[in-house]
Amino acid sequence: MANLLRTIGAEVMDWSHATDCCGAGLSLGRPDVVQNLVGRLVERARETGAQALATACPLCQVNLEMRQPSKNKMPAFYFTELLGLAFGLPEAKQWCGST
Repeated sequence: MANLLRTIGAEVMDWSHATDCCGAGLSLGRPDVVQNLVGRLVERARETGAQALATACPLCQVNLEMRQPSKNKMPAFYFTELLGLAFGLPEAKQWCGST
C-alpha cells in the first residue's frame, strides 16, 4: 500500500505501527479496547509527523474516525478515497468530506 500511495503523490511515513490492527473485531463487544488501540495508533502516527492515516481496511477507517478522542482528531482515509482524489474524480471530495 505504501508504494501505491507514493505513486499517487502521498508522502508515506515509515513507522512501526503501519500494519497494526485497530481491533475492528472487538468494536461491538469491547469498544474500550478498540478506543485504546486507535488512540495508540494515532499517537504513534503523530510521532512520525503524519498528518493523516490511510488504510486498506474499511473497518479500520471507520474505527480510526469514530474511536479517536474528540479533540484534535487525525483524518483517516480508506485508500480508495485517496485514489479518487488523485485521479480527479469530482465525487471524491464528497467521500473525503472536502469542499
